[in-house]
Formats: sequence, C-alpha cells, structure tokens
Amino acid sequence: MRKTRKLIAAALAIAALLPVLTAGLANADEGVGGSVSGVVWSDLDADGRKGPDEYGVSGQQVFLRDTTTGLERSANTDVDGAYRFTGLPAGDYELRTPNREDDGQTWTRGGGDSRVDSSNGLAKIGITAEEPHLTSVDAGFARGANDYYATTLVISPEKDRYEPGEIVTVVGGVSYRGDLDDRFGARLTFPEQLAPLVGVGGVPHLADGSARGELVGAFAENRTRRDVQHLGARFRVLAPLTSGEITLEVLPGEFGASERYVENNTTARTLGVKGDSEES
Repeated sequence: MRKTRKLIAAALAIAALLPVLTAGLANADEGVGGSVSGVVWSDLDADGRKGPDEYGVSGQQVFLRDTTTGLERSANTDVDGAYRFTGLPAGDYELRTPNREDDGQTWTRGGGDSRVDSSNGLAKIGITAEEPHLTSVDAGFARGANDYYATTLVISPEKDRYEPGEIVTVVGGVSYRGDLDDRFGARLTFPEQLAPLVGVGGVPHLADGSARGELVGAFAENRTRRDVQHLGARFRVLAPLTSGEITLEVLPGEFGASERYVENNTTARTLGVKGDSEES
C-alpha cells in the first residue's frame, strides 16, 4: 500500500511539471538564437500585395546565407507556403528564393508585401540582440509583368495655324509587351477648338466613356503583344488654332498593376508646331 502511494505521488508530481516542460520545449528554439520566417505566395494579380484570395506556394525552396561566414541553410515551405529558420546568431543575412520560371512565374514587383528584390529574388536582412526574430520576410511570385506604351502620334496636315472649317486628322498608336496576355485601351485628349467627326483606327471607341475634349477606346478581348493598335479621329476646326496640346495615353487592362515602367504610357504633340511626338 505504501509503495502504491509513492507511485501515485510521483505520477502527480510529473503531471504537475508537464506544462512547464512542454512550454520550455516549445520555446526552446526561440530562446536560443534568432529566427527568420515568412510566406511564399502566388501573386495572382501581380500587384505586389497579398490578396485575400491568393494562396501560399508549397514546396518552394528558400535559402538563408550568413554573409559573414558564408554558411547557407535551406528550407522548404509547408502546405501554406510558410517557412522558418531558427537558432540564428546575430549578424547579416541574405535570403534567396529561386525563380519559378519552370512554373511560368517570376518574382513579383517590389514596394508591396514582397521583401525580395524583383530582379534577383534576394533580400538583405539583419538579426540583432534588440530584434532577434524577424517575421513577414515574405516573397511573392507572379506570372510576369507587362509594359504598356504609347507610340507615335500623327497630325495631318501639320500647319502653324488652323482656320475654322478646316479638317485635321489625329491618330496615335498604343500596345503592350511582356509576359501576360492582356487587353488594353487608349485615351486621346484634344483642344476645345476641335470637334470630332468620325473615328479613325482599330481601337473600338467608347462613346459613353468619353468626356468633353477626349476620345476613349478599349478592347474587350486580349490582344497580341507588340501589335500596335490606333485610336484617333478626323476633326473639324471650330475656331482659329495656333497652339493646342494633343495627348495620347494607353489604358492598361487586367494586369496593369504589374507594370514597372510607366514613363512611356503617354505621348504628346502640340498643334501648330511641326515636329515629332514626345513620349513622357
């Protein structure tokens, strides 16, 4: 009987210690060295931000290199796209996520939720005594990116001065290039001294989408990359015109958020000044 009481007492003592032991084991890797964690996700709309309907990429290799010692570790993401490195001494590190070209994806644009460089998949991070555990070192992958651009803007005839009643034709080209099949549109703005008579070019005009002093057109279906399409009109001059700005702007489609170079989205000409168009 006495032996049985001792066994019961020992069992109760062990049971009382279990929560403490379990908590110690659970936090062991947090207590020894630092850690780096994050998520690799599929950026479906290529905007650089994690959307509620976007999912993690499982089985993706992630590498972490100590830039002082050169020691490199690797990990694979879990079913939710999460990864974690633990037991890290303080210092500078380089996180690397290999490209996913075989899956038709590349690193998404920077400036959002993705911490890795969109050109090489690298992120430079540092672990310090003050900040030993780095979280949300995330990496996004998108199906590439597009560049939408406006090309030459043509005015015919080119004159120093336009008189009332004269007819002038203005037409410009827009297109896109990149990795993602997409549609696009265009907006042509013009001085109030011009009244459009008939549309010119292959971009379908949107009568309901155009405000005074502009023409707007757009395709409903995807277009071939680098296939330049034109938007324009024949105009009647309503009042004497010696100077007036004509601007053509490409309107990106579904994957416009993926664009990294917007400087060539517009081109402009000045009526009454002969010369080539200027992209801006």
